[in-house]
Amino acid sequence: MSQPRLLPLTLLASTIALGFGLAACSSDPVDTRTFEQQVEDGGELYGEYCAECHGDSGQGTEDAPAVVGPGALPEVPPDDRQFRTNNFNTAADIFVFADEYMPADGPEQVTDQELVDVLAFALYANGVELEEPLTLDNADEVVIHE
Repeated sequence: MSQPRLLPLTLLASTIALGFGLAACSSDPVDTRTFEQQVEDGGELYGEYCAECHGDSGQGTEDAPAVVGPGALPEVPPDDRQFRTNNFNTAADIFVFADEYMPADGPEQVTDQELVDVLAFALYANGVELEEPLTLDNADEVVIHE
């Protein structure tokens, strides 16, 4: 995995001209977007649902940990975490946590598809680039920590 991209997430979202696509959940209609389109859409969703707590650049705040940069998305949850108990080895592990707890003011606000798009965006912002769209079906194959 290459070094994290430290550009502000909102800037990153606006500068990605191509998008990254996501084949939707198996129960949803087939999504034909590219990974690039998925990342672009995820950046917009990050700004709407995540930036207030995690920071405009994903750097973390007093309210929420960093999701971009050094120390972001650590494999083992830090001791001070109140809700996260699972390790982050794959994108699927991150999805499981985020699906239950994010956004903090109401996880039901976002669909699985939107959450996967935000996850694709966060992965990309941390230097992870995929040749195919991120999906719930392949998220367990996207290794973050071995």
